[in-house]
Amino acid sequence: MPVVDTEQNLNSSVRRTWEALKTLSRKILHDTNNVYGAIQGYLSLLDMAGTRDKQLARYLSAMQEALDTGMTRNKALAAFYREQQVMVIAIEPLETARKAAAGSAAGLEIQPSVTADTDLPPLQVEEPAFQDLIDLLCFLAQQTGSVEPDISLMQAELDAAQIAAMVMESNPGAYLQISMTIDTAGLNGDMTGFLQPYRMSVDPEADLGVGRLLPILANHNGNLDLIQDNGGLQLNMYFPYPA
Repeated sequence: MPVVDTEQNLNSSVRRTWEALKTLSRKILHDTNNVYGAIQGYLSLLDMAGTRDKQLARYLSAMQEALDTGMTRNKALAAFYREQQVMVIAIEPLETARKAAAGSAAGLEIQPSVTADTDLPPLQVEEPAFQDLIDLLCFLAQQTGSVEPDISLMQAELDAAQIAAMVMESNPGAYLQISMTIDTAGLNGDMTGFLQPYRMSVDPEADLGVGRLLPILANHNGNLDLIQDNGGLQLNMYFPYPA
């Protein structure tokens, strides 16, 4: 199979899965938020009754904790599918990426390198989200056995045809391209599964794992391109420069 077909199939797979998960998340949130609202109301009534009933009061804390856990999970799901207005500032992308990677390396015991071929213009981006993306890349490298990942930054021009073959909808123009290659052997044959929520995560009970890459890029009108090559999977992530 030609390489270009493989790349387009990977991107199409992620695109279809992401759209399906967003649709499912909307349904889950709509239904469970209604239920949680009713449960919270009943718990408030029980809490008032609990001041007079010591036996009942013993269980209120556990019930409230269970409800709070479900509501926290719903907030994470909402962040996965809802487009958000990000608060952007101008950052130096290479310096910011190096600081984020150094912080991740200390906790993950990997040795990432962050390089750029040329001087890069400042980037308008939500800085915590940009740092989170670098942290997720380091975690992904560690989980797939890529203990010395190279995270490379460069400026790229994308045209409409290139964008159409990628995961997301975005506009032609100048982008910051962030690239990293991981070892596909660490994916156990599931080439795109790590981008699904809760499939690969530091704490699978609390967050959306590497799947958070997708809303970070989408909220910045960016894009994602996956390229399989010689036993590795290259992730190309794009943040747009102002027109």
